[in-house]
Amino acid sequence: MRDILITLIVFGAIPFILVRPYFGVLVWTWLSLMSPHRLCFGFAYDMPFAQIVAIATVFGFFYYREKIIPKSTSVVWFWIFFVLWTGVTTFFAIYPEEAFVAWNKFMKISFMVFLTIVMTSDKEKLHALVWVVAMSLAFYGLKGGIYTLMTGGGGRVWGPPGSFIEDNNALALALVMTLPLIRYLQLNADFAMVRKGLLLLMGFVVLGLVGTQSRGGFLGLAIMGMYLVMKSRHKVTLAIMAAIAVPLIFSFMPESWHERMESIKNYEQDSSATRRLDAWGFAINFSKDHPVLGGGFETYSEEHFSIYAPDAEMFTGAHSIYFEVLAEHGYIGLILFLGLGSAMFFRANYIRKKSKHYDDMLWASDLATMIQVSIVGYAVSGAFLELATFDLFYVLASMVIVLNTLLWQRMQSEETKTEERPVEIDGVQIVGVGKKPA
Repeated sequence: MRDILITLIVFGAIPFILVRPYFGVLVWTWLSLMSPHRLCFGFAYDMPFAQIVAIATVFGFFYYREKIIPKSTSVVWFWIFFVLWTGVTTFFAIYPEEAFVAWNKFMKISFMVFLTIVMTSDKEKLHALVWVVAMSLAFYGLKGGIYTLMTGGGGRVWGPPGSFIEDNNALALALVMTLPLIRYLQLNADFAMVRKGLLLLMGFVVLGLVGTQSRGGFLGLAIMGMYLVMKSRHKVTLAIMAAIAVPLIFSFMPESWHERMESIKNYEQDSSATRRLDAWGFAINFSKDHPVLGGGFETYSEEHFSIYAPDAEMFTGAHSIYFEVLAEHGYIGLILFLGLGSAMFFRANYIRKKSKHYDDMLWASDLATMIQVSIVGYAVSGAFLELATFDLFYVLASMVIVLNTLLWQRMQSEETKTEERPVEIDGVQIVGVGKKPA
């Protein structure tokens, strides 16, 4: 039944996508982040739905008349150069076939991010994108929160199989990044019932996140949560709610969960933590021999691990977005990746401040603030797992670029109005000679 339903939804959307291709961006985002077909048990499980939707979106794009040219900013250039650099490192990759498969997947994501940027031409489209992103991932937070309640916190919450967020740690990272977006929707909802529903959803997402039993996710939630309270409107209310919720969640979770979280302080005695240190040591040692180009995608292998890892007894993955990029794309790639994240954060801060000057752009200030919070969550939780090519991070980059463009358009319109205001000279009104106020 699920297979038929998902198939009907996707193929039923194709005609609408051809006529209104931005709808294709939304459907692709839903498929990419939520991976609903991975919840099926039959023919739909391996269907290339995202690819089918992407092809339809490209066809519609050629006839789309509402394209925008993004305002040039450091976010745009860091993103472009990072994408190009991954192509260079793939060309010189140690394992070219495996690297090409990973690079091809990243290119598909990057291309759809490009379409998202040039087709998100107004507030309504951007708002719709935030809804799709937030609800696609909040679904697993809600589902995980209910499961955590039903099992008394004894079960572990996982993501959909065969997706970016299959692993419990990856799902925790995604939920950490999603919470601020739900908060933005809650702040800007028009109806009280919707605001209350989104607030309740945030509670379930937190519970589902805790239920993943991810230590990296727990750290990300703690730091992101504090930053969320600092940056959000109604700080006192949010702080009081957190002060009530945190003790309740801690008292609800079983002793096994507390022991797992306590192991953060005693990482030397934890085998999982020591494997992470081996993985990070591998990246550092490997980059000494490959400082510029790295090894390309899929560099982490048992062959190289036995040579470069401090303790090569047990092979493991990168366990960090930073060391993943360092090993695969060298120091140049790491600089570009860190530059992209930093540029997104500071450009969002710029948008947050400037948007407050316009009553009709206050929503943009809220969204920019919540994107900043989401980036903080990614930076913290991402330090413990390899998700450097996670779709959501680059979708957030597209949101920052679009927000910046919309703000720039608003500022330009204000300048035009100021310059063309009537000025009275000797009793005669003349338009177009007024000076901008200081």
